[in-house]
Amino acid sequence: MTGPGGHSSGRPRWSALSRADLARASHVLGRLDQLADRQRRAIARLASAELDALRNDQAALEGELRSILEAATGGAGAEPATPAERAAYAALTARVRRACQHNLALFAHARRSVSLLLGIDEERAGYDRRARRISTAISARSRAL
Repeated sequence: MTGPGGHSSGRPRWSALSRADLARASHVLGRLDQLADRQRRAIARLASAELDALRNDQAALEGELRSILEAATGGAGAEPATPAERAAYAALTARVRRACQHNLALFAHARRSVSLLLGIDEERAGYDRRARRISTAISARSRAL
């Protein structure tokens, strides 16, 4: 099983969390879940400035969660988390991951919708457009010689 952050080096890293670490990590995950909800609403409104601010908040929360996981020792006299606490943490982690995946899909759909409204054919907009510009530039240079 893989814990938060996608670590899969043998034993899951979240399994090393003490009861106190697990409570702190759960709190941060709860804040990430709330942030994902705010992101979803900002995507629905196409509020790019708000999405930029939320991206910074997300990076800060991810850093906070990463530091909790990196500092987890699991032993050293810390009270271990109960199986029920671990299960609740795993469920919260799965919920946050699903919310993030849904936000990515919603964002991709919003981007495609805006492109369609602007008349941009996304399938032709990437490489083909650049290739046409380069071909036109080469043709113009050739004619100039």
